[in-house]
Order: sequence, then C-alpha cells, then structure tokens
Amino acid sequence: MAFACARLAMFAALLACVNSSTLREKLNVNPVRRVITMLGSMSETVQKEAKEDEAVFEKYMCFCKTDHVQSSLEGIQDKVPQLESNIKELEALKSQLKAELIQHKKERQDAKQAIESTHALREKEVAEYEKVTT
Repeated sequence: MAFACARLAMFAALLACVNSSTLREKLNVNPVRRVITMLGSMSETVQKEAKEDEAVFEKYMCFCKTDHVQSSLEGIQDKVPQLESNIKELEALKSQLKAELIQHKKERQDAKQAIESTHALREKEVAEYEKVTT
C-alpha cells in the first residue's frame, strides 16, 4: 500500500511540473487543427525523403557515368558484331548437319534394305541347296 501511495505521489508531482496550459491546449485542440498539423508534419517528412532520394539518385547517376561502366559498355558493343557472325556460322553449320543427318538416315535405310534382301537371298539359296543335297 505504501508503494502504491508513493507511486501516486510521484505521478502527482510529475503532473504539477508539467506546464498545465500546454497540457490543456493539447487536450482541447480542434480536430481540424490536428489534421492541419498532421499534414504539415507529413509534408516535412515527404520533403526530407525526397531530398534523400535525390541524393541517392545523384550518387547512382555518378556511378553510371564512371569510366568503368562506360568501358564495360564499349567492350560489350565491340563483341556484338563478332557474336552475330558466330551465330550466322553456327546456323550454317546446323543446316549442314541437318542435311547430312537426313542423308545418313537415307543411307542407313538403304543399307538395312540391302541386308534384308541379301539375307532373304541367302535363305533361298540355303533352301535350294538342301533340296539338292537331300
């Protein structure tokens, strides 16, 4: 109980120290005034953030204009014609290999047919030989 009384006394002393007129003003503020004050603080915050964003943007743009980025871009642009010619060469090689594949498939099919016809001929000859020898 004594502890509760001490806390209450401390709270009362704190309230006495606070300027009672400012406390009354804060409690009795017009709602429209509150909104205007809030909008004003929001405006200040937005302006502060805009300045920070602009600083970051300037830093980024400065980085983009450095020689390192420019030389990288130039190096890449120099490689573009070489890569285009490589693509054309590889496309030509691809079409050549496709044509060779078609040709090899045809030759393979012809070889299979030749083997089958030769095999059939040999079986016919074996049958004739067996007829003659028996």
